[in-house]
Amino acid sequence: MDAADEDAMKAFQEKYYLSDEDVQEMRKVPMPSERAVQDYRSAYNDIRDWLRRQKQANRKNSQNRLGRCGF
Repeated sequence: MDAADEDAMKAFQEKYYLSDEDVQEMRKVPMPSERAVQDYRSAYNDIRDWLRRQKQANRKNSQNRLGRCGF
């Protein structure tokens, strides 16, 4: 969001019920670099894909065991 855009800032404050003081406090929080954000997203996607594969393998193994038991 463009902090210089007064209308956008006002809309943001109204949407999230923020005072001017709240916004000033938020501006003190250091933001990660764009590269760091990309790295976080990549790691998140890798973990999500790994978890999805694990769940699929577990489901397949469960179905195979149930099939052998006659259920």
